[in-house]
Amino acid sequence: MKILSIGRARSGMRLARPILSSQGTPLVQAGVELNDRYIDRLKQFGQAWIYVATQDSEGIEVEETIDERLKFEAAKAIREVTEHLADENLPEEKQQIDEKQASVFKSVVEEISDCLHESPTLSEEVLGLKSETEYFYLHGVNVAIIAVLLAVKAGWTREKIVQMGIGAIMHDIGVGKIIKLGETSPNDQIPDSIYRHHARMGYEAIKKAPGLKATSANVALRHHEHWDGSGYPEGLKGKDIHEFSRIVSVANLYDQLISPRPWRTPVPPDVAMDVVQSQSGTRLDPTFCQLFALFVDPYPVGMEVELDNGLVGIVALSNAENRRRPIVRIVRTVDERYLEKPILLDLLQKPDIKIVRALL
Repeated sequence: MKILSIGRARSGMRLARPILSSQGTPLVQAGVELNDRYIDRLKQFGQAWIYVATQDSEGIEVEETIDERLKFEAAKAIREVTEHLADENLPEEKQQIDEKQASVFKSVVEEISDCLHESPTLSEEVLGLKSETEYFYLHGVNVAIIAVLLAVKAGWTREKIVQMGIGAIMHDIGVGKIIKLGETSPNDQIPDSIYRHHARMGYEAIKKAPGLKATSANVALRHHEHWDGSGYPEGLKGKDIHEFSRIVSVANLYDQLISPRPWRTPVPPDVAMDVVQSQSGTRLDPTFCQLFALFVDPYPVGMEVELDNGLVGIVALSNAENRRRPIVRIVRTVDERYLEKPILLDLLQKPDIKIVRALL
């Protein structure tokens, strides 16, 4: 299978994976042959990426580390809590996360952690969950997945990972409350003067939740603090910022960059990774940036890439020694002339050949 941006979708292509809403409802089933109506519907939904089955990508499998069911269970929980917190029909003392809701988040994060303990890397896991209209609910899930992977690779204990992951999955719960209260439209960029309130709003909601720890709530409060002290709400610096917030900040920036928003198009994963690394030591903790580069693929399996020798291929496998030098199945030239027989090229063994760009 192959990963394409929705802008490259064409009639006649066949979906290799279903397109789901944040509630897990199929919008288009796997195996469906796309036509203009389907493509227009997906564009209206704000879908960023699709997986298609093509002859040149046959045999390239994009494996799921985390079951789709779990991802959408998490997104559904975020939606329900957001609506509950902003329900003006409830008295203020009832507008808070209850024990059952807190338990769902804990259970989901525990399962994510267990899945990622067996995963050597994070490649396509967050690319599948990209929708402009469903951004808010899916963003928390994506950030939690990335942050939990980094914590696993950092050697944190399961209990510590779960506490951080709960904060990660709900880090932007305050944004949802701002939107639901009608202070801004979900399709508009929130003015900074309003947006900055979300950190404390999220913190207040999480810290009152039964069974959740203050360290989880602090993720919501401080995920916009910067390593160099230029962040908010308290202008904390370096290790004065709790490590939970520092690790979530890396995941948060990356997912924001690769996600579609009404006012901006997503950037390719390799470009997003470059931005993350450029913020190391200023906005972000250098240790977690380094860990991020070791375990997140800039060129996910199934993505088309253009090489500097004029050839185009599909990423077939990742290289753990250097994530920017994957194994590529060469299938054609840049001017659309297909090879009679594909060539498997290990870029780690060919240092003179470089990837020019991801073709999205």
